[in-house]
Amino acid sequence: MPRLFGNVLIVVPLHNPDLHWSHVDGLKDFCAETFLLEYFTSIKERGIRGTQARIEEMIGEKRIEVVILTLFADSFQFPLEFFARLRRKVKVVFMNMDDENYFDVHGKFYGQTADAVITSDRFAVAAYARIGVPAVLYLAQYSRKIYHPVEVPRDIDVSFIGDCAKCDRAEFLRFLADNGIAVESFGYGSRNGYVEYADISRVMSRTKVNLNFTKMVTPEFLREDDPLHVRVRQNKGHAIEAALARSFCLSEYAPSLPFIFEIGKEIDWFDDRRSLLERVRYYLSHDSEREAMAANAYARAREEYLQEAGFPRMLGELHEMLQGDAPHRISQPPTVLKNARFKARQTSAWFVCWLAALRRGQWRIAMGLLPDFLRYGPWILLCGLSGGARRAFDLYRAKRGG
Repeated sequence: MPRLFGNVLIVVPLHNPDLHWSHVDGLKDFCAETFLLEYFTSIKERGIRGTQARIEEMIGEKRIEVVILTLFADSFQFPLEFFARLRRKVKVVFMNMDDENYFDVHGKFYGQTADAVITSDRFAVAAYARIGVPAVLYLAQYSRKIYHPVEVPRDIDVSFIGDCAKCDRAEFLRFLADNGIAVESFGYGSRNGYVEYADISRVMSRTKVNLNFTKMVTPEFLREDDPLHVRVRQNKGHAIEAALARSFCLSEYAPSLPFIFEIGKEIDWFDDRRSLLERVRYYLSHDSEREAMAANAYARAREEYLQEAGFPRMLGELHEMLQGDAPHRISQPPTVLKNARFKARQTSAWFVCWLAALRRGQWRIAMGLLPDFLRYGPWILLCGLSGGARRAFDLYRAKRGG
């Protein structure tokens, strides 16, 4: 493997090599050396300022050249100015995998402080470019260890794996069942409960028609900001997962779906309950056509969406963007820009961290956060504390089981 980067620091919320942080291990083949920092753990132990100090220490100690950060889209703990300051020492790259949902409230604000952004949203590439930030498209790549064909009979007519409580998924599944379709569901709120990652490919291989839904969960704070957000569609990973199991996928429509698989040749789509029922009935009665489309999708997925295929391609583009003479970034003033909503969310995040520090008896960390509450003025403080209190209550309720 060609070495594209020197020493790289990877910052993630938590590291689970079996899930979405495949880049943590995958980067090792393309860097002189990689180092990992889990910022959830670090903030719990050191606080926000202590975590910032630790990142800067590691940059010096480990001779870091590039910092790649994956922040959860509801993580507003880090001040934007911190990353703007880091760019004077190293290249800063954000890996934002939910820009369809969070670009306007999170991605673009943190992205403005970066040398480049990695995004899974095809249309966000242009959105970042409009504000002068270079972005490379990276569809989450998949491991053949988890996603692969399993030689089992196709004894499930229709199935869905995922959170059945989201959006109107349960209504669609119920509609199929009410119209005589044998449909099985797996995951939160489902008929069969959770399925282990190791068993996902087996379920999909058993299924004749795998369903993929693209409406997004809309958190409460997004509904206040943009009621039209409910119309946004996001490509979920189930279409690629089904393809890698050499099984057919019928997906709810999303604008970028035709760029991932060819409609009518590798995948098909539905838009409402009626079209879903019609297409399910059609493909259940046309075995050879359905299996041919599954084979076509499988061939494409192996070529483009396995880790060993897509990851080197993305890193090559990123390497080019980070070169000093590459004409990708528009010159910008050093100041960072925020709106009132961002400031309120950040104040809420600091308030939650403050409460957590108090609960753990970390008095020095808690006292160090107090000046930040006044950073944006009294109105933002009031909004932020209100939102932080709601967030803290939700976390407490979830921990206590509702």
